[in-house]
Amino acid sequence: MWLPFEMIWADLGKGREKTYLNLRGKSSAFLKIVCNPFSSLLGFGNTAPVVFSGSTFQFDITTIEAPDAPMPDKFEYMDWRQLHFDASFSGQVNNSPIQLPSGNLLTGLALLARDGAAGSATTATGKLRTDLLVNKFSVKVAGQTEIISTTWLEQQAENKARYGVNSPLASNVSLLTGFLYVNFMQYGNITTGLNVIDRASNPQLFVDTRSGSEVSYTNPAVLTIQTEEIAPAR
Repeated sequence: MWLPFEMIWADLGKGREKTYLNLRGKSSAFLKIVCNPFSSLLGFGNTAPVVFSGSTFQFDITTIEAPDAPMPDKFEYMDWRQLHFDASFSGQVNNSPIQLPSGNLLTGLALLARDGAAGSATTATGKLRTDLLVNKFSVKVAGQTEIISTTWLEQQAENKARYGVNSPLASNVSLLTGFLYVNFMQYGNITTGLNVIDRASNPQLFVDTRSGSEVSYTNPAVLTIQTEEIAPAR
């Protein structure tokens, strides 16, 4: 698992170095890891009767530092923040609004879709990532200014071309299945993020989902949204 503490889509010299996690002058810093029981690995509706015994959890931590980063009293550092939340769907919706955070620069939006398939003990499966849940989506501010409007598959194609992602299919599944990313920055410059600092801007994500004949809503279906913001350093 990679846990970046910098805005990874910004270029050096265009604000990326401003989003480093600044720990200079701090007496200590801790990474806190909270572990769920092993049974939680049967998430997303998987009901297979698996027994975990004699299992151990071990991981290595590698840190990457920038010793040449300027001192905070001579440099304006900023926070790169990520927020995760879910939107559940029990049936097909059209132009359904999902509120996005305001008060900062919105630099990106990541979406992960899972169907609502019922859990299975025989096939050890549950909710699966899917490209069939969301048909179209758009982002608007102030209720009318449209920032982006496209289909799920078109945005995935843009991701492949823009970031050079090779995601071949295997058993009708690829690395990108159920996932896409929207980059609001231009030319890798963090100052070009979507300006929703004014809370009256009211940024919203609107989604159209497909019919129950194309995707299951039994469990229900879930769209996980990750927003990325640039904010003044705390």
